[in-house]
Amino acid sequence: MAILIKIFAKIIQFKQKTIILLVSFVFFIIALLLNSSNWFYQNDLSLPSDEIKHIMQENYLNKWPVLNIDSDTKVESRIKEILDQLSLRQKIGQMIMLPSSFNSAEFAQYQIGAVITSNSVQISSISTKIKHWLKVHDQFYLYSKEVAQKQNHIFIPPLIAIKAVHGNSLHNNGVAFSHNNGVGAIQDALIVEKMGGAVAQQILNVGADWVVTGNSSVVRDLRSRQIQFSYSQNPLIAANINSSFYYGLKTKFNNEAVVTSLSGFIHPDYANAINKSINQETLLNLYVYPHLKAIQEGVDIIELSNSKINGIDINLNKKIITDRLKHTMQFDGVVMSYLNQADTIKGCWIGNCAEIINAGVDLINIDPSFSIIGGYRGSAGQLNVLERLFNNIEQSIVSGKISISRIDDAVTRILRVKIRNGLFEKPQPSLRLNVGIIDAKTKKELIQLSSDISQKSSVLLKNNQQILPLNKNESILLTGVGSDNLLYQYGSYAPYKTKGTNFKQSMNVLSDNITWVDPLHLTATLVMDSMAEFYDKGTSKINRRLLNSPIVVTLKSSNKLDIQSALKEFNIKLKTYIQGFDKIVIVVSEDFVERRTAGIGWIPPENYEQYISDVSGLNFSTATLTQFYQYQLFDTIKDFDIDVVVVYFADRPNHMPVIMDTADAFVVSWRSGSQLSGIADLLFAKNNIDFSAKLPFIWPSHACQFDPSNNFVSPAVFEVGYGLSYKNKGKSKTENLDINFVGYNCLKDL
Repeated sequence: MAILIKIFAKIIQFKQKTIILLVSFVFFIIALLLNSSNWFYQNDLSLPSDEIKHIMQENYLNKWPVLNIDSDTKVESRIKEILDQLSLRQKIGQMIMLPSSFNSAEFAQYQIGAVITSNSVQISSISTKIKHWLKVHDQFYLYSKEVAQKQNHIFIPPLIAIKAVHGNSLHNNGVAFSHNNGVGAIQDALIVEKMGGAVAQQILNVGADWVVTGNSSVVRDLRSRQIQFSYSQNPLIAANINSSFYYGLKTKFNNEAVVTSLSGFIHPDYANAINKSINQETLLNLYVYPHLKAIQEGVDIIELSNSKINGIDINLNKKIITDRLKHTMQFDGVVMSYLNQADTIKGCWIGNCAEIINAGVDLINIDPSFSIIGGYRGSAGQLNVLERLFNNIEQSIVSGKISISRIDDAVTRILRVKIRNGLFEKPQPSLRLNVGIIDAKTKKELIQLSSDISQKSSVLLKNNQQILPLNKNESILLTGVGSDNLLYQYGSYAPYKTKGTNFKQSMNVLSDNITWVDPLHLTATLVMDSMAEFYDKGTSKINRRLLNSPIVVTLKSSNKLDIQSALKEFNIKLKTYIQGFDKIVIVVSEDFVERRTAGIGWIPPENYEQYISDVSGLNFSTATLTQFYQYQLFDTIKDFDIDVVVVYFADRPNHMPVIMDTADAFVVSWRSGSQLSGIADLLFAKNNIDFSAKLPFIWPSHACQFDPSNNFVSPAVFEVGYGLSYKNKGKSKTENLDINFVGYNCLKDL
């Protein structure tokens, strides 16, 4: 009997637990339904509401805004007329963008909707001549037209795009401008607007339709590679710059304007920490707001980022793409996926395209030669990938996974952009009004604009005893990594063929009293390293390595004691040599590296900023061997009696206390573009010009102070908005910076 009672009790207990679970499940479903409009938001504890409201002030957003774009009935009628004539395969073709490395005849056979040239897929790898660009663009256009006519199809011109992240410097009309973080330091809206117009002009020069620019994300984490694309940590600064730039991009030349796009929607923070919880307030005010200003200027295409918002890839986030961007905001242009993201997250090549298209992606941005899941290389492999992509989308439509209405919506948006921008009325690229070599006067104006932007983006952080401006009668020693190298000054988006004026050339124009020395032959540590490298291989090799050094040291033997003696002699002579000058100007630069990335392989330095420039901490001296050597030069000369001027070219502010302390004057010039005479002009105050730029990001006081709210040790050295001028002398506060970075766990938030 006792056993039966126990069994009965357990049955009742089981039923009670079951009922409790069922009730809990019901309440959970009700809660989801009640909060369905906000289910992708979670509580963001990192940034309190009062801090966001303080940042945004009267610009604070509490809901998604509405664009209220007027519909053109003639355009909409024409879209419907064209759409009714298209087969399913033609519609799918319009939804795909391929790189310009793709075979143009095969591109045409598939009636592809768009083609793009970027820094990694360069026509300029063959030639920088505009006629070669026009030939390539003509082929995509004319082959597509020929195929359409043979098959009795309506001809839909392909969108010809160029990824001009900082100006289209890949051709011989090209001029490169400062990276976005430098542009964010500019206080002159008009010159930013002019820059936008200049970028548009360089796109039209080569017969292209569409400019794909760098994104305008608000990056609050200095470790992120996205910082080079960010105008500022402050969304108000980013929004104002964005508004001016996109207004300029819409400049018409001979009544022709470019199709514009916004990249990196939405890209919060560090690449490996983009799965953080973000509430609606943070999302709207920090990460959406700057994009709004560009969208309001009439952006045609929005390219998504590769970020995750609360665990959901933005390319799959229907709540943001369709419900918010398209329905609430009423954006009627095109939404494009991040490059190969369809492959990365869902494997379109193996049949999983439905989710990304159903989320609201209209244009799929792919490069079949770099398919991660497909793994194809070469022309035959690329065609295999493309055919599978077409078949997978077509099968998903037939099976009902993708509705034909979703396909029609995507193609409608693509046609709307093409019709609004006059693509159906344009002739082949080589016959357009704005193509070809620009006249000497216009080229000179573009070069001057690039120089002016480098000048207006350079921030003066330190000028003790007003050692700047320089005097052309002074004896000046110029050295430093990248002082004569455009790659360091412009950034990895500059191909090696890029023409321009480097810093060394710009300085020599202003003074005949400048002596340039290769920094590799000026650092005692490097000399010691040279000796160690050839230690047991004879003294002749060591001496040959030292031949280019301005400091002559004779090494008598390969004995270790003799090496130490030579090093001591070198340091003594180095001090005497340097102090023979009135001032020393040292160019310091963040280094470019080659790294191996899982699934992709080795990524070369020319793609450094786009793919692999994330860092785990902000300690400049241990980031790379080159940066360590740069640090050693300052460690060697810090006690020398000479005025030291530092010009810093880099993607981000860094923790660099020895450099900051040694420098009497410190100028941060970011990655300043292809024309650097504006920076040299500033240093000499040519024509009485002065510094006007202000920091768009904090300057960290320790290696782990990677965002504005991460002040757990000490306040930032400089806050956003800081910047000196010759008139406003200010006071340096960089002495005795914290150098004990070893104790900080910079990885804790990654």
